[in-house]
Amino acid sequence: MKKLFLSILVLISANAGIAQDYPSLLYRVTSPESIEASFIFGTMHVSDSSIVAMADDLLNYIDSTVVFCNEIDLTDNEPDQSMFANMVFASQAERDSIYSAEDQALISEFTEKKMPGMGQMMLSLKPFWVMVTIVEMDMQIDANQVLDAQLQVAAESLGKLVRPLETLESQMGAINEVPLKEQRDMLVDYLNDYENQTDLSEKMTEAYINKDLDGVYAVYTSNAFGNEMEKQLVFERNVAMTDKLVEIQKINPFFCAVGALHLPGEGGMIELLEEAGFTVEPVILN
Repeated sequence: MKKLFLSILVLISANAGIAQDYPSLLYRVTSPESIEASFIFGTMHVSDSSIVAMADDLLNYIDSTVVFCNEIDLTDNEPDQSMFANMVFASQAERDSIYSAEDQALISEFTEKKMPGMGQMMLSLKPFWVMVTIVEMDMQIDANQVLDAQLQVAAESLGKLVRPLETLESQMGAINEVPLKEQRDMLVDYLNDYENQTDLSEKMTEAYINKDLDGVYAVYTSNAFGNEMEKQLVFERNVAMTDKLVEIQKINPFFCAVGALHLPGEGGMIELLEEAGFTVEPVILN
């Protein structure tokens, strides 16, 4: 379940102009009021061993701080059934009010090919979660943990305080704010353009492995979501998470790990931290 929530990164982008201002995945955050530096790192929420291995490069930076922040606590208990209920349509009537007969045929046929025996069941999921499930299936999984979890485990072993910036409930709430018809349009467009979307995902992964945030950002700015999707899944969350980091920094330096696409662009967390009076500088990783 948590991997599905974390896969949100693969489904979000920021609708802003592409600027070559992000040469790294890691940034030093400092303020005139403190001599201790904090750090913010853009993660990719996948179990790809070539990506998870990046955790080793970050241990010294984590150890130089006091608080480790990530989006959600990855060692917390799994959500209860009430959260699963939010992922499915309340009734067949609700589903039929969102999906046309053509939409239902497209979704069931596509998912049946990828997950034999599951095509009809996938129609019970709200559109966002159908797409998350497909994206999750296409990811390379050859490590025991996603990068975020590996970093949290490392931080805990170093004795750091863990302060998640969000909860599963708040992430679910953000998704539920996106109109179902907008979710439907996004899913149908994704399925109709699946080969190109898969190619873009591979390019994004390659750019990330090369620690090229500019490249990751460029791929996703070419595929921006609708206004409501961006508002709920990107911009509003960026503001809320940045506000929490500002408060944490007043007391202790932090190492923060959030999805990489929360960092760049207009309304990104780098810009928001700078607007809050911090100096944010790239740290070039090997």
